[in-house]
Amino acid sequence: MLSEGIPASIKRRIDDALSKTGKQSKENNAVTIDDIALVLTNQLKVFDKLFASQTLSINQMFNNQAKIQSAEQQSNNKKINDAINKIEVDIKAYKKQTYIYEKNSHRVVSALNILDLRGSGEIEEILIKSQSNDFTIVIDIDDMPQYQRTWAELNEISEDLDGIVAVNRSGTYIIKLSNLFFSNKIKMMISTSGTTFDKIYVRCSYGNT
Repeated sequence: MLSEGIPASIKRRIDDALSKTGKQSKENNAVTIDDIALVLTNQLKVFDKLFASQTLSINQMFNNQAKIQSAEQQSNNKKINDAINKIEVDIKAYKKQTYIYEKNSHRVVSALNILDLRGSGEIEEILIKSQSNDFTIVIDIDDMPQYQRTWAELNEISEDLDGIVAVNRSGTYIIKLSNLFFSNKIKMMISTSGTTFDKIYVRCSYGNT
């Protein structure tokens, strides 16, 4: 008989399977090939259902992950496009310009307005030459007074501060200023009781804010 040599644990599983199908094993623990085939067939059906269920779950997981990744990619692409568009708008909005003011042998009776600009930028160079030191430079940066000094006052601090030169060369009073930065606006003027300037030169670069 086929039941001989079959472990008791396996025999119990076969009997359990047969009992679920409405069959009982033969008397005296006799097990036929048909019995074993039936048990194996039922087990294979169970495995097929389990495998199909797991396969479906895995496919759904991959599909959901693909949808999530696609949504994230679309979101990232939109952020990148928005950033590029903003940069392009900023570049178009910021138009850098150079402003140059220059006068030679120019007499000023009381005051001379030189700069009144809006935007952000830098005064790259201010050069003033005169046979007289009777003048005051007034510079306002972003509505705050930056300079309101005579030649003598600038000469006194020029050795201690970068960007300021105030010297007397053979009777010519010279002032050089540079590296003055502003964020919103810049104003500059010269006041005097009456002076002729050999040269007034100002170069400024700025752009729209």
